Amino acid sequence: MAERFCPSCGTKVDPAGEACPSCGRNLPGGTAYRVERSGKRETATWAIVIGLVIIVFGFQLEGGPRIIDTRRGPSSAALIKFEVIVAGVAFIGYGVFSLYRLRDEA
Repeated sequence: MAERFCPSCGTKVDPAGEACPSCGRNLPGGTAYRVERSGKRETATWAIVIGLVIIVFGFQLEGGPRIIDTRRGPSSAALIKFEVIVAGVAFIGYGVFSLYRLRDEA
């Protein structure tokens, strides 16, 4: 069999091994690696779903451009609405980035 090296630390590992003896990372092809990837995919998917729910909730909040007074700036309600929507976008960004990284690891 060909030699295998850990993708994280570069240590030579047993071709039939499931984890690196040096750093403990689960190696591709092993059962633990498939379970780990499945869990990460599920977490990323839930992050996207939660982000979408947060954004929908944010748009339902009162406040927005119609209550901005140009002399005083945006109201606190408008700022809270904006922050909630940004939090939803952050969740979606995390989920998409995680799925993208999982695709590259395959």
